Amino acid sequence: MAATLCGTGLPVYAPRMDLELALLTTISRRLPHVRGAGALAKAFLEFYTRRDRPAVVASVRGFRMQLRPSEYVDGWLLFAPQYYEHPEVLAIARRLRPGDVFVDVGAYIGLYSLIAGRAVGPTGRVLAIEAHPESCRVLEGNLERNGMRHATAVKVGASSVAERLTLGSNEAGNRAGSSFLFPHPTQVEVECRPLLEILTAHGIDRIDGAKLDIEGFEFRVLGAFFATAPRSLWPRFLLLEFFPEWVQAAGGNALALLRDQGYRVVEQYPSNYLLVRD
Repeated sequence: MAATLCGTGLPVYAPRMDLELALLTTISRRLPHVRGAGALAKAFLEFYTRRDRPAVVASVRGFRMQLRPSEYVDGWLLFAPQYYEHPEVLAIARRLRPGDVFVDVGAYIGLYSLIAGRAVGPTGRVLAIEAHPESCRVLEGNLERNGMRHATAVKVGASSVAERLTLGSNEAGNRAGSSFLFPHPTQVEVECRPLLEILTAHGIDRIDGAKLDIEGFEFRVLGAFFATAPRSLWPRFLLLEFFPEWVQAAGGNALALLRDQGYRVVEQYPSNYLLVRD
């Protein structure tokens, strides 16, 4: 079997914001895009997480999402969603049209999947691939919570071959940074499949847009994909996380690989690149 649905339904009940959180986020979510505002939002977040806090369900860019304040991505989405990868989010929404197909590899808890799901509408499709079991559980719940019936959360790791790998689960406040490439003290055994096999198993016969954020595993996944997938399945555009300092550990340069396949960079962000296929 190429992949499994998370299959757990909505996550356990997450309470609404407490009064302290509501007051802090009322201010931090209204901060403008000016120098120093992000540091203030971060200070509010650090003050609130001075002790352990439970997960909450909160509004993020018009969606309802379960968020754990102590997690890096969740914390920013909770306190300052207007800052978190704002240009990338706008670029994805701008390039997708109703009826399009979007594939989110390394979906975490689903921000990009939700953004894409709204853009492609009920006539489109979103395939959200997440290797971490707990993250996939929350991902599936966030999709269900927002009525994304055309979006599917799949619990599987993307790799170059069918194999079982050890996922280093980052439990130090950044579960989104869990990686097959870089070790962490907590380890989770994960079934992995080539991207083409995952797509085929879920009836994906074209990709209009994709996002890959899999902590240095992009080169391995894309190398196998371009070697085996028909050109009709190659994404029209792709958002890639890329750090040059990871190239040696990754076994190759994913950005150079995409350029070799006819993609060109049209936008560059601090850690992401938006590429289109000519």
